[in-house]
Amino acid sequence: IPANFLINQSLGSVTYEILQDDTPISIRSLHALVTINSGKSEVAVSDDTITVKVLSGAAKLALVDLENKTHVWEIKEGQKVLVNDTQRRVEIK
Repeated sequence: IPANFLINQSLGSVTYEILQDDTPISIRSLHALVTINSGKSEVAVSDDTITVKVLSGAAKLALVDLENKTHVWEIKEGQKVLVNDTQRRVEIK
């Protein structure tokens, strides 16, 4: 398996955990890309909503908006991100 790889998650909820080396995992869901840099995160995808919960460690979220501009957010431990894929809107809690 390559050191860095990309997972396509189109539906459902998965908890990802970096166990060693701090080698990131990237998850593509709808129009977003989530990169888990360390720790444990949960990614849930429904019809037009993506929810990312960073349970421990850190992650990044990249999203292309409706004007084709890419935005990147750092997600810290304890934060939850809601992405409305249809509107390409992000809410961080």
